Amino acid sequence: MSKLFAGIFSLVLATVLLGSTLVVADVAVGETGVGAAPGDQPPRICVDHRDVHIGTDANPPGVNPFDYRTGLYAFTGEQVEFDIVVRDPNGHLDIGYAKLQVGNSPEVLCNPLGLEHISDEDCNGLGDINWDTDKAFHCLLTVEPSWYEEKEIKITAYNSANVETDGTHKETWYFNPVLSLSVSTSDGEPISFEEMPYG
Repeated sequence: MSKLFAGIFSLVLATVLLGSTLVVADVAVGETGVGAAPGDQPPRICVDHRDVHIGTDANPPGVNPFDYRTGLYAFTGEQVEFDIVVRDPNGHLDIGYAKLQVGNSPEVLCNPLGLEHISDEDCNGLGDINWDTDKAFHCLLTVEPSWYEEKEIKITAYNSANVETDGTHKETWYFNPVLSLSVSTSDGEPISFEEMPYG
């Protein structure tokens, strides 16, 4: 009887120990439920403000060329300006700088800009400006005479180790587009001008 009791006790003890080991193992290899992704996450770029400076005389204060331009185009000597926000989930100290390139050619190193200069507090859906994760930059590109037709403008964020990241913003611009004007009369006749006196 004592052998039977010892056998049952051993079986129960083995079951309890084996069962608790499985439970401990299950807990040890379970998922982490906080949703945090490990590693270095790429930054995101948001364009807060975009403008075209068409010249001192032609672009007085308060005139926005986008009010009468229906697309993204610019001519030689005009300047395309961007104010951007770079957000890095790893913190603002991980953001080094931003660079703007036209086609495959780097053109502009963007200058740091204080976050207080950002006009849109949620920057095109990026969410509220966050001083812990965001840095702002000002990029100013002068259109060159050798640029023609469609070109890609790409803004890239670099980390604090001067390594290019996946954080980019791209736009297609038309530089020095061909202009044409067509004039016709309502009756289909040639255009004629009356003779005017001099002066």
